[in-house]
Amino acid sequence: MSATNAATAPSNAAAVTAGSLAHGLSQIFFQKNVWTGLLILAAFVVADWRMALLVVVGTVASTAAGYLMKVGADNVEMGLQGFCG
Repeated sequence: MSATNAATAPSNAAAVTAGSLAHGLSQIFFQKNVWTGLLILAAFVVADWRMALLVVVGTVASTAAGYLMKVGADNVEMGLQGFCG
């Protein structure tokens, strides 16, 4: 990676957002859509609020693990780390 690319590449920390967490939820069904992720979370809330809480904790934990392992920022932003939680 050249110095030019390093300066323009997004950092991992900038990739961890609420959108990337919602993308992680939507990746459960192979969708990359914030609204799909929020709809899946709403379905969990309707079914059981404790399960919804566990889904959120799992998504945050797996996204944070991807961040700590320095996975590419584009993968974190697309939610590819969050669906494993």
